[in-house]
Amino acid sequence: MSATYEPGGRHAKYVAPLLDALRELGGSAKPREATAKVIERMRISAQELEKKHKSGDSVVENDVAWARNTLRSAGMIDNSKQGVWTLTAEGLAARPSIEQAREWIRAESAEYAARRKAAKEEAAKSEVIALELGETPGLVSSSNLLSVLKGLSPDGFERLSQLILREAGFSEVVVTARAGDGGIDGHGILQVNELVSFRVLFQCKRYKDSVGASYI
Repeated sequence: MSATYEPGGRHAKYVAPLLDALRELGGSAKPREATAKVIERMRISAQELEKKHKSGDSVVENDVAWARNTLRSAGMIDNSKQGVWTLTAEGLAARPSIEQAREWIRAESAEYAARRKAAKEEAAKSEVIALELGETPGLVSSSNLLSVLKGLSPDGFERLSQLILREAGFSEVVVTARAGDGGIDGHGILQVNELVSFRVLFQCKRYKDSVGASYI
């Protein structure tokens, strides 16, 4: 989709017709099939269908796709079916007005803005880690890595620990407490494969000397 999404704007009129189209198609459909049904139900003219964005994407098809995103965000369409738009129980029963559609779009826009803000904050934290570890290639070597890690601020050690766990395959890494010994406690989810995942509790500690059996 091209970057022409306007919160509360043009694609709101496709929200209810897309729900109707999916109901008519038995509750689910491939994107092209669902879009064709919307075009049929709304009697969209050939002239309107010929309109394109600068990217070359169809304006109508783009708007229907945005309507689908809005319905997915509102819980009306199931996101678990790859390549298939499937109505949820709520979507099967929903008969939204144009104002309800706009309200869903506003909520979706707010959620999107929050995600972007969180992503920027996470990127900023990564930059702080890079600065604390040293930006110059080769500055952190195997010989001085331990001293650099011990010299990290508590916040820097926390972010580094989260980063390492995420790189190791963990998701939803949350720090629940910062220990008095300069370490952190928290939890995350380790996805083993598409069917199996584990919630894992972790402790990341910093000690000046080796860690004895009693601490473990």
